[in-house]
Amino acid sequence: MQRLNIRTKIWLSVGVFIVGYVFSTLLSQIQSRSARASLRTTSEALFPAAQHSQEAEAAFQRMMKGFSDAVVMQDTSGLDRAAAYGRQAVTALKSVAAIQGLAGERAPPRCGSTAQLLSRPGRRIALPSRSRPRSGPPPSGS
Repeated sequence: MQRLNIRTKIWLSVGVFIVGYVFSTLLSQIQSRSARASLRTTSEALFPAAQHSQEAEAAFQRMMKGFSDAVVMQDTSGLDRAAAYGRQAVTALKSVAAIQGLAGERAPPRCGSTAQLLSRPGRRIALPSRSRPRSGPPPSGS
């Protein structure tokens, strides 16, 4: 085998650097396209979904507080206000479900369509009744 002279070795080294530069540039372009697609998904789907779900959570919290206050105060108009907050929460959740571009793998497993889920009768939660304070000494520990 013939030995390479110094000029050939230098050109081979420069060639290796050029090939590395081209490879690095191609990888950078591919990653930038991927990042651009991810940003587009975030701005068009994920960010609006996060905003609507935050609105739904706030409406749900207002509904819970409204129902609690209405029951304690025995205020029927408070029940109507709380129900309106509940409808706002449902509307916000429906708007999240209507957003195009949300990936299926990000969503929890479904048990039917959103319309079926929202049309199901709600489960009743049995709240513990408040017992009257007992008169007399507290029960002993032993």
